[in-house]
Amino acid sequence: MHRVYRAACEQILKRHGDEVAVVVSEDGLGDIHRYLLIQVERRPITLDAIFPGSEPWDGRSPLPLACGPGEDAVAGDNPDSDKQVLEAR
Repeated sequence: MHRVYRAACEQILKRHGDEVAVVVSEDGLGDIHRYLLIQVERRPITLDAIFPGSEPWDGRSPLPLACGPGEDAVAGDNPDSDKQVLEAR
């Protein structure tokens, strides 16, 4: 899956620190975040493996997305190409 969203300055500061946040405008930064949507015991759950979590995954629970709310798009047979289309938009 791809999530098109806008990362707020505060979010960037928290995750990446002052050195990165200082170059981001006040209205944030547009980004496309990748994550997995899988089925576990016949129910869909999200897995965000981009940034390490504090606890090991239990194999059943969702791993929360490291990005903010936004528009989700299915990654097709060529996720890199699909992401490039979203980026161009």
